[in-house]
Amino acid sequence: MGQFLVSAQGTGLRLFSVIVNMVIGIVLARLLGDDGFGQYVSYLAFAGLLASICALGLPAMLAREVALARGTGQEESIAPIAQMILATLTFLILALLGVFLWGSQSGVLLVFFVLGTTCLGIATNIFNGFERVVLGQWVGAVFRPLLAIAFFFMLAWTQVLSVNTAVFAQGLTAFLATLLLFLVWPRPPLLKTLRGYWYRLPVRDYRQVFQIGLTFAFSQTLINAMTQIDILIMTALRPSDEVAWYYAAARAAFVVSFFFGSVCKIAEPRIIRLYAAGDRSEMQKVAHRTVFLGVVMTILAILFALLLARPYLLFYGEEYLAAMPALVILLIAMLFSSMIGPAEQVLRAARADSSILVVAGISVGCAALLAFLLIPLMGMNGAAIATGAQFIIFQGLQAYRAWKLTGVGPTILHAIWQRAQPALSNTKDIS
Repeated sequence: MGQFLVSAQGTGLRLFSVIVNMVIGIVLARLLGDDGFGQYVSYLAFAGLLASICALGLPAMLAREVALARGTGQEESIAPIAQMILATLTFLILALLGVFLWGSQSGVLLVFFVLGTTCLGIATNIFNGFERVVLGQWVGAVFRPLLAIAFFFMLAWTQVLSVNTAVFAQGLTAFLATLLLFLVWPRPPLLKTLRGYWYRLPVRDYRQVFQIGLTFAFSQTLINAMTQIDILIMTALRPSDEVAWYYAAARAAFVVSFFFGSVCKIAEPRIIRLYAAGDRSEMQKVAHRTVFLGVVMTILAILFALLLARPYLLFYGEEYLAAMPALVILLIAMLFSSMIGPAEQVLRAARADSSILVVAGISVGCAALLAFLLIPLMGMNGAAIATGAQFIIFQGLQAYRAWKLTGVGPTILHAIWQRAQPALSNTKDIS
């Protein structure tokens, strides 16, 4: 019951964030027009992928190592990660200064956005590692989007709203959310909590962290590409206004995935800690509870999404109704994807980052191939089919690999089968 309440709270916060971001999208679509909004969407898609690359996978690695350290009591692996994070931030700050002196406005905006999202990712993952996921979500899911929409309305009121100023506002709110995360950390202060992680270590430790970090970076980049590859290919093959229509439908469908993702995110630190402690039995139970909760929340979210789909698209404009079939296709894919369970979380607990990288690469490759084949023939529906197939392939391959490595089955079919075993055994005994 406790996990359900925490998951429900985390899901509610993520849903609130998504709704506010959808409101921002509607406002920008109305103020910038279909073409300007399509350019904004394409710019953020590219900037988001660049941010994943520049972070070198270090924030996600830090969250995992903090959770593992809390399970084993060994903190030696955290220090080089923390120090490399400082080096990465220093590099991005120097890059921001360099492009500013060079006089490239688009370069300044790009690096500023990347630096802001990287800082927010680091702070959020520290909270995740200490199992303060919900507290981190209050800042990231409530404070930041509300501040962002306030900035957009202010820019519109002062008549300086443009694609560039919209991107700048997104980067600025990321910085402010990071600052607030440091302020709301329970005592002792966060910097004091992390003080023991900054001592000097041999160079070979940095080399190992860098190698693992690259694996994290590539896997995170490919995972992010799973939600951006359709937009990028649509940008290359279709007009900007059609990109805007598809983006509105895709982001509405991805709201459903946040329900499942929130449940998995809440459970991830516990899964990692149980794996580090060697408690496979309890880890399996947590995985099964997580997949059941995820499926139930996904079904409820799909019903709610179908109810509101038409009025939602009409908020953007009547022409956006053309994306309704694509929305339905993506919703069906999200349902099947949720049934596969917290496979990625189990793999991260087992430090099988290379497996996630390979699976993500296969999934993105399949999606890109399908998108290039189907978008010219089916337009937005082709993009939706490619993206939906990608998520199912990604989850399915991860679940198979997680079961092979750890013996933990995260899927709903595995959970149903295990629960049915006692009844089947009793039936055989009676026979």
